[in-house]
Amino acid sequence: FGASPGGAMRSGLWLCDGGEFGLVLLSLIRQTGVAPPTVVQAVRAHGAETPPQLVRATLHSSLIAVGCLALVYVFIARLGALSVDVLGLQPNGAPVLSGVARHYFGGWGAALLGLIVLLACLTTAIGLIAACAAYFHRLLPALSHGRWALVFALLSFGVACFGLTTLIAAAVP
Repeated sequence: FGASPGGAMRSGLWLCDGGEFGLVLLSLIRQTGVAPPTVVQAVRAHGAETPPQLVRATLHSSLIAVGCLALVYVFIARLGALSVDVLGLQPNGAPVLSGVARHYFGGWGAALLGLIVLLACLTTAIGLIAACAAYFHRLLPALSHGRWALVFALLSFGVACFGLTTLIAAAVP
């Protein structure tokens, strides 16, 4: 894969856009109180009790997570940048990732990428749906937690039917 600098940069950045929106969403969810402070509970379960210990342990784990995510995004951006000559400029990162997987590994690469994306998205979706259902059940207890989870799963399905390109276009200010 070789690429022209302008097209390569645009393609690589398109791959990273989804991650930024995900981080903004998670930050918003935490700030509004939708999700319980599970990180603090987990740190306390491993022995940190005083506020300085909590801050230190949380900071260390956060730095490790940021470093790992940065490394992943650097490699994903590089994949996007190097794939422009073969795949052309794509509307978002999904066809770039699937094209690269297919290019290097054939049908098995597409299947592996599908499995990786399924597992990554499934765990995130389950967590977000469960957190939103718990919040709205506390706010409006007329519906059970399970019913709220069903409402959010159906809403998520409906939004997903619009497609990635439409969702990115709607999310960009």
